[in-house]
Amino acid sequence: MLATFFCLFIGIIGGLVSASSIPSLQSGDFGQFLSTIILDPFSFLIGMFFFFIGFLANAKLLRDSIELTYAYFKRVRIFPFQILSSYFVIFSFIFVFILNPIVGLGFLFFSCMYGMISLKLNRYIPYVQRMEL
Repeated sequence: MLATFFCLFIGIIGGLVSASSIPSLQSGDFGQFLSTIILDPFSFLIGMFFFFIGFLANAKLLRDSIELTYAYFKRVRIFPFQILSSYFVIFSFIFVFILNPIVGLGFLFFSCMYGMISLKLNRYIPYVQRMEL
């Protein structure tokens, strides 16, 4: 449970730092975006580092929420708050999308893709129950 809240904290902080340090494309001027990256590369690299760390943490939470929900419907003994705590990752995506919509969409896309790639549905189902299915 503590690991879930730690990943949630890391995901929110990583998303907020990346959304605030990566320049926005809301004005539609790609030249301004490139000049900001060229003239201030340190800020962009910090933003990309936190983007990477944040989407990995959020991907773990998405993966856990899908796996725990599957195990709950297979009648494995899991506390509902454990499932609910993994679904708090949605608020992380909302916060990032409010600050910078382009970064928010990328954050959501990469987190969903990596979370689904690392999905293992039988992770929380004990071995004996798996043989009965």
